Amino acid sequence: MPDRRRCALRSAPRRPAGGPGPRKTAARARQPLSRARRLRRTLLAVAALITAVTVAVTLTGGGDEPPRRRKRAAVTALGPSRPVSLRIDSIGLTARVTPLGLTPAGALDAPPKKQLDTTGWYRGSVTPGERGSAVVVGHVDSARRRSVFFRLSELAPGRRIAVRRADGSTARFTVDSRDYIRAADFPGRRIVTRTGPPGLWLITCAPPYNARTKTYESTLLVHARLTGTTPAPA
Repeated sequence: MPDRRRCALRSAPRRPAGGPGPRKTAARARQPLSRARRLRRTLLAVAALITAVTVAVTLTGGGDEPPRRRKRAAVTALGPSRPVSLRIDSIGLTARVTPLGLTPAGALDAPPKKQLDTTGWYRGSVTPGERGSAVVVGHVDSARRRSVFFRLSELAPGRRIAVRRADGSTARFTVDSRDYIRAADFPGRRIVTRTGPPGLWLITCAPPYNARTKTYESTLLVHARLTGTTPAPA
């Protein structure tokens, strides 16, 4: 099809010198400008509408509901069964667990110094997986070499712990806290509990080391909550 706009412009009479051209020619010459204005007004209206919608969504928080946090599934506590081994893959630890009691002074005992690769479960606490808090201790090092809990300080929240029990079941825990306290301020009554959600305390010595008394002056406390179990074989 021929370009009507170009043809119309070619056929329009030339403006006489010294005077305005015919009215029809002036009106048709203004037609492209009128279309441009209408297009500009339409674009401005659309932009204003988009801006208004954007502001409304921002102020109301959007049309979608915020993501809901998943509720932690309740883990059923296990019955009593003494722990026999401890595994923490993130620090390369697999260790035997032996029962321990209290020292003559009434303090929490530790595994014999000759058993540097063994952890000790305090038999005055619940067994791992029962309701309440189980307590497992271990040495950090000796004068000769590193001990079983040397890398315990690397256990950040979210790390996993598995405890195999004498009946063949396994209690799995997830670390949720790691704290350092003065050894003299050890909170024994807060640590050893027989009620509440199943938990596990891992305890060892921590710097600074007192060369005069040959003891560490701090204690590292790692707590984990029960997040899974494997039942004993039938």
